Amino acid sequence: MRMLSNATGVTSFISIEIGAILDSGGHPVDVGVWAQGSTSYTSVLFGGIKLSLNLHIPDATTQGGRAIANGWEIDFPFSLTSTVEIPFIGSATGKNDTTKVIAAVHKNSDARLVLFAETATKNILMESKCGLTVTISSEDLVTWHYEAYATIDVAGERAGYNVHYTNRDLLIFSGSLK
Repeated sequence: MRMLSNATGVTSFISIEIGAILDSGGHPVDVGVWAQGSTSYTSVLFGGIKLSLNLHIPDATTQGGRAIANGWEIDFPFSLTSTVEIPFIGSATGKNDTTKVIAAVHKNSDARLVLFAETATKNILMESKCGLTVTISSEDLVTWHYEAYATIDVAGERAGYNVHYTNRDLLIFSGSLK
C-alpha cells in the first residue's frame, strides 16, 4: 500500500507491504514487513483550525515475527509529528518517536496491520492532543481494506479569546482493492 500526501507540494509517500509464509495447509508460520517513507496530511477544520500530521517510517525490512494465538505478528518503528494552528492564538507541535506498528496474520486467513500514535503538547497559549490510526486488513488475503482516521483535541486562549475544538473521527482515507 502507498500512503500519499494530501499536502500541497509534498510529493513523498509511504510504502507498506506485509507478507506471510504459509505451511501446506495455508496457515502462517512466519510474517514479514517492508515499509519506508514519509508523508503528510493537512486539514483545515472548523474555525480555520489547521491540523498537519507528518508520518515517517525508517526503512524497515523485517522478517521473523513472533507466534501469537492463532497466527504470527511483527512490529516496526515509525514517528508522528503533529502541528495544530489556531487563528489569532498560535501553533503547537508535538512529536512521538517511540511508536511501533503491529502487523499480524492469523490462521483463519485474517491479516491486519495497525499503525497508531498520539502526540500531546502544551505551551503558554494552547495545548493539543492529536492521534492517527491507519488500518490495513483482509479477511481472505485477496481483498484488502484500508482506512485512516485522525483525532484532535485542542484548546487555546489569548486576550480573552477562547477556543476548544474536539473531533474524534476525522476521515483521512478509506477504500479497498482486490
